[in-house]
Amino acid sequence: MASGSSPAIGRAERASDAYALCSIAVDFIVAEAVDGNKTIVAYIAKSLLPGR
Repeated sequence: MASGSSPAIGRAERASDAYALCSIAVDFIVAEAVDGNKTIVAYIAKSLLPGR
């Protein structure tokens, strides 16, 4: 986080980074569709997560 930034700005930056990562690195599938309800599952490689 940049010097002088508020904690809220840091969270927003992390959220936008997460959104960008999900848009390019996550595979979404419809796992189940029953009576108009859908279960969506997301797959992401563990190697893309921090600490891996």
